[in-house]
Amino acid sequence: MTGTKVLGLVLVIAGSLFTLDSLGWIHLSWGYLWPLFLLLPGIAFHAAFFAGRNQNAGLLVPGGILTVYGLLFSAMTIFGWQLMEVFWPVFILGVALGLFELYVFGPRETGLLIPVGILSLVGFAFLFINLLHTGGSVLVGLALILAGGAVILKGSGLNTKK
Repeated sequence: MTGTKVLGLVLVIAGSLFTLDSLGWIHLSWGYLWPLFLLLPGIAFHAAFFAGRNQNAGLLVPGGILTVYGLLFSAMTIFGWQLMEVFWPVFILGVALGLFELYVFGPRETGLLIPVGILSLVGFAFLFINLLHTGGSVLVGLALILAGGAVILKGSGLNTKK
C-alpha cells in the first residue's frame, strides 16, 4: 500500500470517527486519544523500516522511543496518572529500546551496547525499586522464591537435563 493510500485511509477513518462522535453514536475523548499522536508515528517508523521502503535503521530509534512512550501514556490515561510515580523509569527504557533496535537491525556497532546496557540497567533498577516500595514486593518475593527453587532443584540433581 502506497503512502498516499495509507494517508487516505487514515483520513477516512478519522473523518468517520469524528462524524460518529458528532452524531452522538460514539464518544471520543481527547483525554484518551492524544497518546496516539506518539504511538502512531512510532509504529509508522517501524513499518517504514520493516516494509523495506526505507532501510535506514536510524528510523528505529525514534520509532522505539515514540512507541514505548505512546504505550506508556495510553496506559496512564486508562489506569490513572498516579501510576507514573512507579513507571517513570519506562522513559529511560524507551531510549534503551530504540538504541537496541538500531544495534540489532543496523550495522551492529558494538559501541551501541554500552549506552543500551547502562540505560537498561538504570531503568530496570529504578523500576524494581519502585515496585518494591509500592506493593510490588509480593511479585518480587514470588520471583525470588521461584528463582531460589530453580537453583535448589538444579543443585539437588533433580533436574535431569545435562
